[in-house]
Amino acid sequence: MHAAADYCGGCWEEGEAQLSVRERNDAPAEMRFMRDFNAIARFATDPHPQLREKLGMLERS
Repeated sequence: MHAAADYCGGCWEEGEAQLSVRERNDAPAEMRFMRDFNAIARFATDPHPQLREKLGMLERS
């Protein structure tokens, strides 16, 4: 096994199609994480809207 295969998760053993499917399947989990993170950040910074702006969350004035 090549050292690069360890770095990219077994690229030498999987084809491009399998890697694309894996990336596509992992995307919803990442989106759920961001949804949960935003909900927690909004709750935690409720009294301080300027902190949400520092996190990059849009805040209406």
